[in-house]
Amino acid sequence: MCAYRLRYQDGRLYSKNAIESIDFLKIDVEGANCEVLVGFGNELSRVKSIQIEGECLPYWEGQKPYKDIEVLLKQNDFELVYFLLSPGGVQSDSFWIQRRYIARSISDENSLVSQRLEQILLNRIIR
Repeated sequence: MCAYRLRYQDGRLYSKNAIESIDFLKIDVEGANCEVLVGFGNELSRVKSIQIEGECLPYWEGQKPYKDIEVLLKQNDFELVYFLLSPGGVQSDSFWIQRRYIARSISDENSLVSQRLEQILLNRIIR
């Protein structure tokens, strides 16, 4: 297993570095997580799993909310398998896996996580 620290600047991440697929991708770029995912384009399908930090409440200037990350990953056939919200409710860590690599579906559990997250955020906004 190899770990790479790569810059994705010219759209040739895979070919330039002789990478067929990415088993595990960790993204923590302080408010630009969604932009990193969008930058992969169709090549996101070559990523098997992603650990990503996201902000559920405004924190960084111009950031996209966690919900945008969630929608984008679901559209690209990823399934949420782990979610942790920080005590302050601002940041979260989540782990996603391409559905084709999951032996059984956990969609029902994920919808419960999404519902609970929405409840937590609504309670914070109302206060």
